[in-house]
Amino acid sequence: MSGSSLWKANSLVSLELRDGTFVLLQMLDSSGWIAALDHYRNGDDWSGVVPSETDVLFITCVLRSFLKRSRLNEVKGIQPIEGLSVSPGVRTRLNTEPEFREVTLWPGTEDEITVLVSGGEGHVGLHATGTGDDGESVDQFQLITPSDYKKYEKIETSHLGDYPVLNERLLLCRGKGWNFDPMRNLIFDWPLDRECSVYAQIISGSVRLDELGYAAR
Repeated sequence: MSGSSLWKANSLVSLELRDGTFVLLQMLDSSGWIAALDHYRNGDDWSGVVPSETDVLFITCVLRSFLKRSRLNEVKGIQPIEGLSVSPGVRTRLNTEPEFREVTLWPGTEDEITVLVSGGEGHVGLHATGTGDDGESVDQFQLITPSDYKKYEKIETSHLGDYPVLNERLLLCRGKGWNFDPMRNLIFDWPLDRECSVYAQIISGSVRLDELGYAAR
C-alpha cells in the first residue's frame, strides 16, 4: 500500500521503520493528515490493540513522497479512534523567521556533521493559520521569548512530514517514549543526543539515503 490514491480516511495503517519494527498511524478525515500513535510492534501484528486518543503522539500533514515511498500496510481487525479529526479553524504551530544558519553537531566526534536549519535563539515563534470564527483568514506570527521555549517543547512545528525525515523521527519517538522531534530541538538551539545522527545525516543531504537504510531518491 502506497501513494495518495490509496488514502482512506479514518483508517489505520502500519508503517515499517528502518529497523524492521512497526508503528501504527491513523489516516484522518482530511487528505494528507495523519495521527502517529504510541503503538509499536516488532512484527506487523496488531491483535489486542485498542487505540484511544491518549495514544496520539502527534498529528501532522504529510507529503505525497511520504505516502509513496514509505512501507505502509492497511491494518484490519481493530477499530480506529472514533471522532479523531483535523480540528477546524485556526491551528497554531512553531515556525521560524526565514533566515538559515549552519549548526555543527557533536564537534570533535566521529558523528560530527553540519546541518542548515532556521530558527535559533530569538528567531522562533508561534504561527497561527486557518479561518477564524468570523470567517476571516488568519495568518499571524509572533516571536517567543527564548526563556519561554520550554513551554512549547511538545507543540508541533509547521514542517510537513516528508520521507524519510518523518520515518526517522518516529523511530526516535519509540526510543524516547514521547513526542520527540529533533527539528524542534534544532530550531530552539537545544542539544541533540548522538542517537539522532541518522536524522542529522538525512537533513544534511550529505549522505546517500540507501546508506542509511532508506530508499534512494
